[in-house]
Amino acid sequence: MHLDLQDYLLSRDRERRVSNPPNRFGYADMVAFTLNVAEDIEGSEPKSYVDVVNRKHFKEWTIAMQEEIDSFHKNDTWVLLDKPKVSKLVSCRWLYKLKEEIPGVEKARYKA
Repeated sequence: MHLDLQDYLLSRDRERRVSNPPNRFGYADMVAFTLNVAEDIEGSEPKSYVDVVNRKHFKEWTIAMQEEIDSFHKNDTWVLLDKPKVSKLVSCRWLYKLKEEIPGVEKARYKA
């Protein structure tokens, strides 16, 4: 078998093909996606209780927190006690979520 080494190209020497992104990832779609993500990042959900206090919807968030505490009491989820001196505490924090409205079905809800 005879190999003609003059016609042989190493992969590093070959011409690279040009790859084009699919049209579904066009510029306009990326801009719309970016704007949606930016809106979610900025969001209207508080990150802490201090953030809730400084919000214009303070009353709605406070009601959501009270509903959650009432649910704990109703379901006997926990009982508030004084901390024993030799024990470690499990930390917790409030998480806030604004449930979006479903037109004609459900109004927007504040969840804590």
